[in-house]
Amino acid sequence: DTLHAATGDPIAAAGGYQFIRAVAEALGEQYPHAELVIYPDRGDAQAESAREIARETLSSVVLPPADLGGTDYNDMAAERGLEAVREWIASHCDSMRLRLTAIAERGPIHIPEVLTGLPLGTLGMLMGQGAVGKTMLTLELAASIGLGRDLFGASTFLSPALGKPARVNLLLGEDSRAQIHNRFHRIIQTLQLDEADLELLDRTLHPYSLDATDMRVIEAGFGGKDLSTGAFHRALRRICRSAALTIVDPLVRLHDSDENDNAAASALMLALAQISAETNCAILVLHHVSKAGGSDWRSARGASAYTTACRWVAKLSPAGEDDQLAEPDRAVKAELVKHNYCAPQPALWLERGPHGVLRFDRFVVPPQSAAAGDAVAFDLRGIRDRARLGFGRDRSLGADD
Repeated sequence: DTLHAATGDPIAAAGGYQFIRAVAEALGEQYPHAELVIYPDRGDAQAESAREIARETLSSVVLPPADLGGTDYNDMAAERGLEAVREWIASHCDSMRLRLTAIAERGPIHIPEVLTGLPLGTLGMLMGQGAVGKTMLTLELAASIGLGRDLFGASTFLSPALGKPARVNLLLGEDSRAQIHNRFHRIIQTLQLDEADLELLDRTLHPYSLDATDMRVIEAGFGGKDLSTGAFHRALRRICRSAALTIVDPLVRLHDSDENDNAAASALMLALAQISAETNCAILVLHHVSKAGGSDWRSARGASAYTTACRWVAKLSPAGEDDQLAEPDRAVKAELVKHNYCAPQPALWLERGPHGVLRFDRFVVPPQSAAAGDAVAFDLRGIRDRARLGFGRDRSLGADD
């Protein structure tokens, strides 16, 4: 009665989610042009079941407020009045069906991004070979987003895009607490973070050492074919709530299937995409490149579903002979090799400093007179000594950071 009074729409009641699924399927078949909305009771289990049914039946879900004293919309009407119920449903009912007349009337929608091309609620990947610096880069990247400002000394596709400090989770499956402690200590020293920075990061940055934790989001049963929800699925959803970004290192810890099994990879990435969309938290996974190599996003190790599911893929590579660098052992190249939601971004070089801390060195921008694909030779030490890149000014380019 409350929902009908608040919306004016026909309402069907069903007790138990096996019956809700049956009712939703029957209504969808009988009224194929109708827009179905599921109004579950408040609670994690109820929300998860309702979203699962909504995905299967192309319905929408409107959850009761999280701070509601009761559990359903009847309780909400009793606590806050029918008008509050009406306003809540109107502002939280985002239909899965898009109407072109509404799109034309509303115009473009601002979509907040954690990084350039990585919106909230989407999947991204950082890939590279072992020991290239992926983990160190993500620790620095997390600190940068947690502070709401760039820590590399230049505006790049690795710069925070929200314009304010945001919560970041770091789920580190390969490093012990002591190893993470030492890595952050080196970052604090190198980046010269002050007491105010550290106090802010204690609120926004949430690192976890999970090297001895079962991190499976998807589990493979007997023979590796019977896939089911893993032990870490619920914990990952919980930790993503209220965060802008969750970084998971490495991807391989999230499943126990054959890495080349595309069906298992698709199931894992779908589970991550659902968690990311439901919590509006971007998820960035770390992964290795294949031994065969390659320069684009298809060079990731294992099944193709890992990268096709991601909207944003960055790659770290050590310098090669063709890069013509004076100090190749100190240089790491960062490239955005897949970008569904932004224009192509310039590649950039990072300098591997003491203890592996990475600093921005300069964009790789061939001069106009150079042939396409030619690299620009430069001396990392000379540029660093002359311009003190990172905290100061890049005088060799004539630009302020």
